[in-house]
Amino acid sequence: MVIGTGRREVVVRSSLRARVLVVLVVNAGDLVSRECLVDEVWPSDPPAGAVGSLHAHVSRLRGDLARWGVGDRIDIAAEQGGYRLRMTGVGLDVEDYEGLAATAHRRRRTAAGEVPELARAALRLWRGEPFEGLELGLRGHLARARLQESRMALFEALVDTALTSGRHQDVVAELRELTMVFPFREKFHEQLMVALYRCGRQVEAVQAFHGHRERISRELGLEPSPALRRRMTEILRHDPALWQAG
Repeated sequence: MVIGTGRREVVVRSSLRARVLVVLVVNAGDLVSRECLVDEVWPSDPPAGAVGSLHAHVSRLRGDLARWGVGDRIDIAAEQGGYRLRMTGVGLDVEDYEGLAATAHRRRRTAAGEVPELARAALRLWRGEPFEGLELGLRGHLARARLQESRMALFEALVDTALTSGRHQDVVAELRELTMVFPFREKFHEQLMVALYRCGRQVEAVQAFHGHRERISRELGLEPSPALRRRMTEILRHDPALWQAG
């Protein structure tokens, strides 16, 4: 996790205090109970006096924020039952990303032409994995998984929009990369097959299916889903439905 101070960027290293900060950031502006934070910092075996230890970690975290030059803009307020992260004049990439992603998904129904710009703007905010390098508790892992799922869904929406608008040639290279980075995300394989077919590359579309099938059979002992097998059948039959997919 990186905090930009305006003059430099501070990389937050893995520590118990970092676990506290992650939960507060994910719930910025909301009251987070002490019980929630104790569970996050010590998920299986909280020490005796865990609440007091938590208070000490929060105190040190306030000192960290001051040392990083953002203590006047990022405040951890102690309130009845918990803590609240308050920020003044500070933006969170995660909030900006989620706002752009939500707008992109809404525009698919009303103004599809705006989706690529919105989606690309959201995806540019990604710099590595969420909370990279940090040892996370349960809520941190859940937040990371939610953001990763959101990112993949945004890629899917971006490609679907391109396919719907007839820009299949523009997404083949990106889909090749996506199927390598996310090999078990079947939607990307389906989109790649459709894009290749529309580009007149039926053989490569068939090869893409069999490559995916062989990998999941070898590594997971699974077969492609019925939906992907139907798409393969459409490709073999030159089904006109392939030109409506997207």
